[in-house]
Amino acid sequence: MYQTDQATAAASLPTPAAAGTQGFFTNGNPATGVAATILDADFMNMLMMELANIVTSAGLTLSKTTYNQVLAAIKRIGQNTLVLADTGTVNAYTASNATPLIAGTWVDGVVQAVKIAHTNTGASTYAPDGLTAIPIYGLGLQPLQGSELLLNGTAILMHATIAGVNSGNPICVLMECAGGTQQVPALYASGKINGTNNPNLLFNSSGEFGATGWTLGSFSQFVDTSGEIGSFFSNSGALAAYTFAVACQQVPIGAGQNVCLSMDVSNGASGTVQISLAAYTSGGSYISNIGTLSVPNSSLTRYSTTAQTPTNTAYVVPQLVMNGVTSSAFGIVFRRIKVEQGTTPSLYSQEANWAALGTGPNAAPIFVGAASASAHAVQLGQFVNSFVANGGYAKLPNGLIVQWGLAVSGSGGNVNVTFPIAFPNGFLRVIPGTASGNYVIGLGTATSTVVGMIAYLASSGVGTSGINIVWVALGY
Repeated sequence: MYQTDQATAAASLPTPAAAGTQGFFTNGNPATGVAATILDADFMNMLMMELANIVTSAGLTLSKTTYNQVLAAIKRIGQNTLVLADTGTVNAYTASNATPLIAGTWVDGVVQAVKIAHTNTGASTYAPDGLTAIPIYGLGLQPLQGSELLLNGTAILMHATIAGVNSGNPICVLMECAGGTQQVPALYASGKINGTNNPNLLFNSSGEFGATGWTLGSFSQFVDTSGEIGSFFSNSGALAAYTFAVACQQVPIGAGQNVCLSMDVSNGASGTVQISLAAYTSGGSYISNIGTLSVPNSSLTRYSTTAQTPTNTAYVVPQLVMNGVTSSAFGIVFRRIKVEQGTTPSLYSQEANWAALGTGPNAAPIFVGAASASAHAVQLGQFVNSFVANGGYAKLPNGLIVQWGLAVSGSGGNVNVTFPIAFPNGFLRVIPGTASGNYVIGLGTATSTVVGMIAYLASSGVGTSGINIVWVALGY
């Protein structure tokens, strides 16, 4: 692409004539006296400069012997991401586009890159070009909770409308923001991260870890010490005309989904015993019970029922429903509850329960419910590490510090080792090894401290120098 360089070319852009009525070119018709359209300088200059400006705006230099510069420029411009300046306030973000968006162009799939001027402290919104603000959701399709949008980070926001999210109204999905926390969905009793519409063996589905998180009424959690049926829930006392719905925790699932509930039930009571799913909206409003199945008098048997979730469903709660039940102690037993998408139950053994462990040695498992605002995401910055010459260390989020290194034995076969960093609270133990020879390494545990230790060659290596000694130390 090159501007005209004829000898008669003007040195500067001539002032164009006043704009007339827009029209189209014609070849004219001499027979009828219609004149052909003249290609005047104004029109040719307009075409030339439109094309030249595309080329130069991409950083290219006009060339008379290159014939694909407009194409190359368009490709280069398409690779650039225009980053907008955040002109809003904390939790209420705004920006202005060079060509303002309007309601008809701010639609699903449109992406905005915004340089964040305020770290968010909770739920946030975005409103480009004065349009109506819409909420920003993380990749877990939950409202922001804090620190996902970091000061001076570049947030990538995509307009989206997703059934079941924000009541079907538009949102901005935060695809990423450098330095900000990465949102993950809340942890549910389903034992999955965002188990929506996926198979779910419920966390603690047989009461393996106690009754935390259940609505049990006159029922309690037990363990069959004989090992015959393991953990289960049952009524520890007699029931008389008892009406109650034993409820698990929420299992997220959208509207219009086929869902299957399975559980083992032993029913030795009179009255009505049923299994069902209670459907709720995202705001926690009860919709209805679905998939209700009556359980006959029987020994421990696995029952399954299927249903389709109603309109506005955001989650379901598995239930064992009793109406006018009379029973002796342990007359009703249930365990191994599973909720999954579809109409066919899968084998219980296809998934395993999981739990988070409490802190400290020999800590017991604890129930994991919905994540709190401060624990909804893991920041990579929680993992601190440093690699130094012949060693290094890593700090884990739970406080454990792992250090490692390499030392060379001296003339007496010993070497004083200084840890890369001092253990701030205490030294636990050292694991020795050797990188050369078949020597046995000893460690001066009596002299091992939070700062360092003495390593020495034992047995045949006594007094040997120049031997590489590798080690790993644990502390906190």
